Amino acid sequence: MRSDWTKYDDVTKNVRSYSPPAGSRGAQTRARILRAAGKIIGRSGYRKATITAIAEAAGVGKATVYLYFKDKQEILTRLVQKEAEVILDSIRRAVEPETTVSARLRAFILTRYRSVHSLLRLYNTTSQVLLEDMPSIAKATADYGEKEIAMVQAMLLRGQHEGELGDFDAHLAATVVTGTLRSLDQPWIFQHLPLDLEQRVDDLVFLFLNGLIARKDPS
Repeated sequence: MRSDWTKYDDVTKNVRSYSPPAGSRGAQTRARILRAAGKIIGRSGYRKATITAIAEAAGVGKATVYLYFKDKQEILTRLVQKEAEVILDSIRRAVEPETTVSARLRAFILTRYRSVHSLLRLYNTTSQVLLEDMPSIAKATADYGEKEIAMVQAMLLRGQHEGELGDFDAHLAATVVTGTLRSLDQPWIFQHLPLDLEQRVDDLVFLFLNGLIARKDPS
């Protein structure tokens, strides 16, 4: 005798053979599911979150969730991508008016950390939940990391073009900068350690750019 789950899985397979509804109605349903997933995952963690809980919070059936998303990992990935675009847009707006490479890099780092802090408060996420779900989060944020590298690389290349920075591999330097920032995510964001963020960012900018700034020929 087949189990209820097998019967349900047969239903979801049939549902997945159709495309999600197009237009504003489909977009609204997708957005509602993602909002619900953010609340459930933020509160319970990715591993403990279930499609059933997400569907109930979104006010839809489980089959509807599977109509829009292949599985829970895809939900997390799409949620992270959506929020990542918000963060990247905030960073772009903060960086754009700055006129020096140091000011642009400072704006990038400050806005990055402040945006992530705001996002964690929005979803009421604890550091324990984040640390437990880190492997799944890392998988979902891979594309975001590449976009951060590209943004920092563009800033460094502009600094080289404008004569503020010396000649070096901008992509390698951008990878080092963003890698350092990610390594600081745990103590600065996930563990909620008290710190003077602006002073710490000033120290980082000095550390990143010291030795890269173009030297004037004393002669």
